[in-house]
Amino acid sequence: MGRNRAKSGSSKSINRKTKIHLVFDPAARKAFLTGFHSRKMQRKKKAQEEFEKQLKEEKKRLKLEAKKAYCDMVSSHQPIVEQNELNSEVMNLESHCISICELSTAEISTKNNWIGENQVDYDNEKGSNLEKPDDSSSKPEVPLKNEKDIKKILKKKATLNAKNSKPLQKQMQQQRRKNKKESMRKNRLKSKVMKNKKK
Repeated sequence: MGRNRAKSGSSKSINRKTKIHLVFDPAARKAFLTGFHSRKMQRKKKAQEEFEKQLKEEKKRLKLEAKKAYCDMVSSHQPIVEQNELNSEVMNLESHCISICELSTAEISTKNNWIGENQVDYDNEKGSNLEKPDDSSSKPEVPLKNEKDIKKILKKKATLNAKNSKPLQKQMQQQRRKNKKESMRKNRLKSKVMKNKKK
């Protein structure tokens, strides 16, 4: 009696509707076993589409970046205002005339023998421990004469950005592999032709 109680109390009734049934399906087995190549090709196609999408987005981003750099460069390299072009205002009063004009520090320093603007002088001859900054920051910005100069600089920047871009690096790597395979195929063909000629 105790045995029946323990059994009936601890065991739960099995729901026949939710019970898992394993059925052997030969068609599904065949599709699985013969479908490795097709599934691999699907994965390859999906990865290629994803790569194309990334490449497109990267090219778009680089174009926008170049366009922004062009606008920044054009606006930052405006011609320098000459002294006589600076804002000046003339006021005529009854007894005298007053003219108000802007002066640059360079103008004041040359006229009055003043020191002028503070500038850093990197001198390694005196044995100072100051290090020179990078070449890019130590070069003074030369005012650009025309759009050709701007385009040259932007082209260099775009080339550097393209070298650092991972999707573009991957595309170049794929192109190199493709070219290598093509050249190897041509070499094999040439060697076969040469062998046939010798015979």
